[in-house]
Amino acid sequence: MRRIISALAALCLAVTALFPAFAETAQTAEKKVVNWDDARQKQFADAGFAGELKAFGPSGVSVIIPNDYTQAGLTDESAAAGTLAAFAKPTVP
Repeated sequence: MRRIISALAALCLAVTALFPAFAETAQTAEKKVVNWDDARQKQFADAGFAGELKAFGPSGVSVIIPNDYTQAGLTDESAAAGTLAAFAKPTVP
């Protein structure tokens, strides 16, 4: 009886270990595009935000940067990890 339980437990572990591999191949990357048209800009402003849409890198990643943020320097580690730019809200001393 112990052998059967041990064999079933080993089988369950083996099958569980395979699921992440199936999940990675089964999912396809979905590109999401948000149009920064006049209606979106109005929603953004009506919500109390003010910012500018900036595009970064050859991938065309676009991010809305609030107007009160300034560009910050990248650390060597951030640049090596592929960070394109950094922005931060200035701190008041």
